[in-house]
Amino acid sequence: MADIKLNTHDGLIEATIKQRQETYYLVTSDTLNSVKSKSLFCDLFLLIASLGWGAFLSTKIAIKSIPATKTEAEPNIKVIESLATINNLYLGVSILFTLLTAIMYWQSYNGLRQIMNSKVNLSENK
Repeated sequence: MADIKLNTHDGLIEATIKQRQETYYLVTSDTLNSVKSKSLFCDLFLLIASLGWGAFLSTKIAIKSIPATKTEAEPNIKVIESLATINNLYLGVSILFTLLTAIMYWQSYNGLRQIMNSKVNLSENK
């Protein structure tokens, strides 16, 4: 144990114990609620973004699985056009919610870093 130094003098034991250092962080209920709400929004945006990317990939696979046709009169062309429109919509939603997720993660991280920077060392105050 590096915190305790033991010495012996004339049959007596002398012990020196280092002062314990405690670190406390200045946290209010407002900062905790702010970090918690940003974390909840982040989880929600992450869920929507992952669903959007899954839908984007599913429509992309559906478009590729439809056999190509030679004429525009066949119904496959109309299905492919509507799927391409939906695919573009899913791509836009996925990118939007991925960006929102990244922003919320960044804000939540900054809130936690602000709390960590507000630490008070009580052993230095004594």
